Amino acid sequence: MPEVSVIVPVYNAEKYLRRCVDSILNQTFEDFELILVNDGSKDSSADICDYYSEKDKRIIVIKKNKGGGVSSARNEALKVASGKYIMFCDNDDFVEREWIQTLVKYIRKFPDSFINCEYTKVYELDEVKKHITIPMYKSITHVSIDEYYVFYKYNYSPYIWIRIFNSEVIKNNNLKFNENIKIGGGEDVLFCIDYMKYCMDFLYIPYNGYNYVDVSDSLSRKYNEKYYDVIKPLYFPRKQVIAKKHLQEFCDEYFYRFYNCINIVLDERNKMTKKQKINYINYILNDGAFKDALKNASQIACDVKLKKILKFGSYRLLFLFNKVSRFLSK
Repeated sequence: MPEVSVIVPVYNAEKYLRRCVDSILNQTFEDFELILVNDGSKDSSADICDYYSEKDKRIIVIKKNKGGGVSSARNEALKVASGKYIMFCDNDDFVEREWIQTLVKYIRKFPDSFINCEYTKVYELDEVKKHITIPMYKSITHVSIDEYYVFYKYNYSPYIWIRIFNSEVIKNNNLKFNENIKIGGGEDVLFCIDYMKYCMDFLYIPYNGYNYVDVSDSLSRKYNEKYYDVIKPLYFPRKQVIAKKHLQEFCDEYFYRFYNCINIVLDERNKMTKKQKINYINYILNDGAFKDALKNASQIACDVKLKKILKFGSYRLLFLFNKVSRFLSK
């Protein structure tokens, strides 16, 4: 039985898959199995998976003829994973040589902590790299679970690949990825929130072990006129784990994101009819997550007049309000 199972969902990744797999096989830590889940790829990804499985006995290939999404692929891999610990990597990303070794070292030492390392965001088209850190943590730091908002604020909450998981915790508590969330990293958020319930604290390690590649055709970057439906399932689960001292800032930030979804609907790339756009905006204005964020938003995030208008849940009224406001500001 390997000590670590590394899970990589694969879908139409022929351009990046070799770099991803090579970076994992090149680890200083060797006691792992690599589970590649080919999720109905239509390019040569399946052949690449087979090539590597013949090359290295540590590789297991799961073949799915019909793509079910990244959550479904990860859940299939969890069924066969035999490692004591579980790690994840996305098929267009790559890792540093001590990625596994470093995270294993600390989960052995602190088995009840939720281990987190740093990462680099790689903008593939612009050939730019950005090292993502939490600035206030300069050294190895134990952080209370109540400080989840800090990880959210610095863009650490959505990602499973900067973490290592105890497989017993996953299996004993039947933790799974939500297969109803198809885009936007939401499945990672919910899985991590569920896993957090069984951890004593976070452990932040100032080790930059993962390279998150931002590619132009990535699912996370495609325009989505219904982006509100992507982010709203995460609002209440996140809110439940936000400490009281951070709650106002959290609600303000989420209100801004929700309100900006109206601009996304009105974007010229949206192919909806005018009626469909109005109906969808009204749906946003009357949805429970939006109304809750609106209710809790401060005057800094939403002034009193705008809040009163939004409470009516009518796009036409909002449109008139904005039109009058622009006229009076001239």
